[in-house]
Amino acid sequence: MRILSLTLLSLAAMGAQAGTAYLDLSPQSPTTVPVGGTVSFLVEFRQYQENWSFDNGAGEPSPDIGFQTWQSYFYESWHDTLTALKLQVGPVGGVPLEHSLQPGALPGTDYSTTWLVSVPFSQPGSYTVRAGAQITQDKDLRRGATVGTRECVGFENSVQCDSWSFHDELWEDAAWTELTWAESTAVSVFVVPEPSSLMLWAAAVAGLAGLARVPCRGRG
Repeated sequence: MRILSLTLLSLAAMGAQAGTAYLDLSPQSPTTVPVGGTVSFLVEFRQYQENWSFDNGAGEPSPDIGFQTWQSYFYESWHDTLTALKLQVGPVGGVPLEHSLQPGALPGTDYSTTWLVSVPFSQPGSYTVRAGAQITQDKDLRRGATVGTRECVGFENSVQCDSWSFHDELWEDAAWTELTWAESTAVSVFVVPEPSSLMLWAAAVAGLAGLARVPCRGRG
């Protein structure tokens, strides 16, 4: 595995921030349901795939006695490709439902997708539901320059220089796969017992309350 320089790591942080994923979870049906019911959710995912380049160069330096270096051209480029996406939805702590995609979104594209899913609830209680996205991107960074060198000789008021000799330098040429995770805000779901079960439960409670009110008879 290649060890990345501090410059590369700082650029990676910039790229990750600029291409931050957006993930939203919104209910499409009532969030209070009976046991055995389902809640429909819409998952929305969006992420821009970074694609930028920068180039610049310094002006030619004035003749000076000794060995001179001139960075006449400098460039940086960064490219992201979204290769795989796994969406998940489910109660926190439970086993989520999953939806896998291979987007193949190229650098410079704003990729978006939606997923309509129904989540079942088999036990009563209150649940916190979230959506998650496992994002796989191929990333590429290149940095380099065209550098000229020459030697100048002479005196302070009379300097003669060789012609510039140029060569290309590749400073960084890194390609790697990055796995990141995005998470939506939470949605609360309430699952209540079925009406028949609720009535039986109420009757049982009432019966226990009646027994508690029956006075105890002493022995005759």
